[in-house]
Amino acid sequence: MEQINLSLLEIVLKGAGWTVVVSVLSMLLGMVLSTIFLGLQKTPLKIISAPFEVLLMMLRGLPEIVLIFLVYYGGSQFLSNFGINLNAFAAGIFALALIFASYGSQTLRGAIESIPQGQWLAAKALGLGRMKIFFDIILPQMWRQAIPGLTNQWLSLLKDSSLVSTIGISEIIFTTSSVIKVTHQPFTWYIIAACLYLIITIISNALIKRLDRHFNAYLITNNN
Repeated sequence: MEQINLSLLEIVLKGAGWTVVVSVLSMLLGMVLSTIFLGLQKTPLKIISAPFEVLLMMLRGLPEIVLIFLVYYGGSQFLSNFGINLNAFAAGIFALALIFASYGSQTLRGAIESIPQGQWLAAKALGLGRMKIFFDIILPQMWRQAIPGLTNQWLSLLKDSSLVSTIGISEIIFTTSSVIKVTHQPFTWYIIAACLYLIITIISNALIKRLDRHFNAYLITNNN
């Protein structure tokens, strides 16, 4: 393997930092959108839920790179009519959040539907209001059920973050490609990029396992 220039390695490491920032911000916004999408899907008003199901199908059916281009170039053109400049960073995060939410809302939907309806009825019989039932009883269980699915979506989002390099965001792939143009050492630097993705993934899995243990702590206590 060729000699590694430390100053160039620092550039790629900064790109890795931006990959984490972009991925985390996209996930946080994606979780908010997932919750909103879930509410729109579960509404009894067919005039809202039916068209929204079609929209979600379109989001899941489009290649991620196409959606990123649509948000960036289409969004820039649309917002320019109102004097608003959409930068690549904001567009990339919003596009990745949409991708995350289109699948995340289905994960949340499956999680909430897996909770027995008898819990709603029992809580109502105890005189609890609908909002209190949802936030105190249903919501904690929903997150516990959703963690495995959301974990997979996070890992997919982490890999999809490489796509925003196409609109100029300086994440791992963007900085790695820039370094390769200077060094002409593609194999060496793509190996480094791959290692950085693996390190981020390993750390993510460790944090997710801790979160999973937190949500399942009461099950362990009850079993003991």
